[in-house]
Amino acid sequence: MFEVKIAGLAHSPRDTHAAQDLVSYAVNLTQWAELMSQLEFSDAFAVGVELPVTASQHFASSVNFLRVARRQLAAGEYDSVVSACRQALDSLSAMVEDREAVVASRANKGTRPRDKSKLQRALDIFDAVRHYTNLAHHVDEQGRPEIYSRRDAATILTTACSLVASATEW
Repeated sequence: MFEVKIAGLAHSPRDTHAAQDLVSYAVNLTQWAELMSQLEFSDAFAVGVELPVTASQHFASSVNFLRVARRQLAAGEYDSVVSACRQALDSLSAMVEDREAVVASRANKGTRPRDKSKLQRALDIFDAVRHYTNLAHHVDEQGRPEIYSRRDAATILTTACSLVASATEW
């Protein structure tokens, strides 16, 4: 939704008073990205990631955490986005870590990078994202939390969504 708040003063022959209005226009994400590019404000890509909504009840918890994260991203709560994504990945881990293919891939983790299978590489990405999101639950040596930017949150959210979607094939 594209919204513009118009505020100003309205004048009449006898009076001046404050006036305001909110103009709203529904714009889908692809159109918004194209508009931002035309205005040379930013170059954005709109990529849809299909989540396993009906594929399996096993992934329902992960998908629910990702939905929460999406709402938090829209609300500007970036640290909470990263935290919810970590919960989604932890939930996913509980669902897939005992699968035969995952167990076998983890057992052969010592292989050379060029010899790794696609699943082993996907698990490396999974592990790296979980490791990156771990800071959302901890403080540094001075007791301060890690601060995540919108870009950090968007990166983690899109990667977590992709991992959950991919995990249906693991």
